[in-house]
Amino acid sequence: MQLDLLVARTHGGDPQRLTLSVTDRLVLGRDPASPVQFEGGNISREHLAFICRGSTLLVEDLSSNGTWLNDERLRKDEPRALESGDLIEVPGYRLEVSVSDTEQQAASSAQPAVGAVSAPEAKKSPLIAVLQFASSFGSLEICLILISVCSFSLIYLYLSS
Repeated sequence: MQLDLLVARTHGGDPQRLTLSVTDRLVLGRDPASPVQFEGGNISREHLAFICRGSTLLVEDLSSNGTWLNDERLRKDEPRALESGDLIEVPGYRLEVSVSDTEQQAASSAQPAVGAVSAPEAKKSPLIAVLQFASSFGSLEICLILISVCSFSLIYLYLSS
């Protein structure tokens, strides 16, 4: 199933139109592997999921800070059906949804849609995966990690002498 999203920040910025293909389940959030990478402290690494069941596209909240569908907060782990024109809101972002069946579009066009976002590669180098994971931390998280590493180093040096 094809999902067209118009993604806009709630506090300004130019909206971005994206075309995503949902075959089974597509998770969006702060995670670097997310096809739409959101930013912000209130966004979970895995914030929401789009689920394809037959000819129906569902949205599911996976977060602790909430996802709203047409101004109604979704209950966690309770998927809801999506229709074209629905509005999804997550902290700091608004997503306008347009849903279409890929089988119909495959017959009409063999080229990918403009602005298509490809799914992340299945296999990545472990180093790339670690670097992407590390880049998802905020500056405060990085500071706390460095303090922890220094503390453990000092304890190790003290105990080994």
